Amino acid sequence: MTAIFTIFIPIIFLVKFYLLGSFLSKKMTFNKDLFEEIIFGFSIYIILLNYFFFFVKQNIFFFAIFIIGISIIILLIKYFKKDSFLDLNKKFIIFFIINIIVSSLVIFYGSQFYVFRGNIYDFFSYLSTASIIAELSLKEISEVLSDKNFNDILLKEYANFIYARPSVQIFIAYVSKITSASMFINGFMVKSISLLLTFAASYSFFAKYFKEKNLRLICSLGFIFSSFFLYIYEIDALAHLLSIPLAIIIFKNLMELEFNNNKNLLFKCLLISFYSSCFFIIYPEGAVVILCPISIYVLYEIFMNKKIYTYQKYKLLFCTLILFFLITLPLYESTYKYLIFNQFSNSLNSTKDYWGYYGAFILGKANPIYDYQIVNEVKNLWKDNGSISELLFYIKNANIENGNKYFFLNIIPSIFGFYHLSTTNVENLIDYLLVIILIFLNLYLIIKVYL
Repeated sequence: MTAIFTIFIPIIFLVKFYLLGSFLSKKMTFNKDLFEEIIFGFSIYIILLNYFFFFVKQNIFFFAIFIIGISIIILLIKYFKKDSFLDLNKKFIIFFIINIIVSSLVIFYGSQFYVFRGNIYDFFSYLSTASIIAELSLKEISEVLSDKNFNDILLKEYANFIYARPSVQIFIAYVSKITSASMFINGFMVKSISLLLTFAASYSFFAKYFKEKNLRLICSLGFIFSSFFLYIYEIDALAHLLSIPLAIIIFKNLMELEFNNNKNLLFKCLLISFYSSCFFIIYPEGAVVILCPISIYVLYEIFMNKKIYTYQKYKLLFCTLILFFLITLPLYESTYKYLIFNQFSNSLNSTKDYWGYYGAFILGKANPIYDYQIVNEVKNLWKDNGSISELLFYIKNANIENGNKYFFLNIIPSIFGFYHLSTTNVENLIDYLLVIILIFLNLYLIIKVYL
């Protein structure tokens, strides 16, 4: 049963996103490619998912029934009258193949693969909150939080996370309502959906630059199986993972802006604003980092363009801001409030060195970042104002003593996204073969950069 769920449920969701996105985009008289229609439908779905949970205040099961019903109606209208189901299957064959590859790992390794990949803390938090949302309405959760005599400490602890970028948790809860799978499998399926959505967004993005479908396919597959994407996938940063397709599709539409075409400019700005609002709902802190420079760039291009009348400039600004705030402000507590009073506040006052922890990946898979004694020694050297050379010399010795003798071969490839090719402790013929490959990869990257 696990194999059936992991193979087919993500595909069913993608078909639903496509049907919703395709149906509404045509009703709104603009046509996008199939891959962007999937992202468009997904964006609508996420916004509805949040609104339904926070404002309808019913158990998430009712939203599951609602979306299933709408999808069936659209399917009947669209495909019984126009296209065949066979044609729909042809369109989604590439998604099916990708998902079989990913699902085969679950089938082969079992729970060893899908339970707590690289970040047990975040994944447990997401699944715990999703379990609560799946069983209780917002009203019931609020009663738990307000009851001082409530004895279930664990339930009360994770109920607090319903306003912490909750889109992923609500999504997992929804998936759990239409399957009989364990919450771990439901979480894995949401990760698979995120991967397939990222492929769709990447393919749509590369379609702008490559006419040949094979090139688009290779580049899109290259991205979803690159270390940059798999790194986020492996550390179970699910809000970040689910927001990646939106970041890609925003950049795609950004590149299509025609600043001398008023009709195109208004439409594209509104579309970017719509995608941005969904991005902000899913992952507020990530959205701020990306959307602020994008906004500055677009505003600069518009207001410095003398071919656009002044009233048109302010019309563009007003319409895009109104759309963004109309969508996001109703979800103030899980977006703006969470961002300002949780993320910003904690970041400004935190003493934890997250950049050092996550930045150590450039030294390869076997770097000694997990050894508290080594980490504390590096911190002490830094606090005691030790020289950079002394600090680097210590890190070098620590890696060598822990068996990571060829760590220096990992630095350049890791920076360029080939972390998955980095060495571990070299002990056998296969390991030495990888060292040889890394030597050539280093030479290739250096030559490519400087020539």
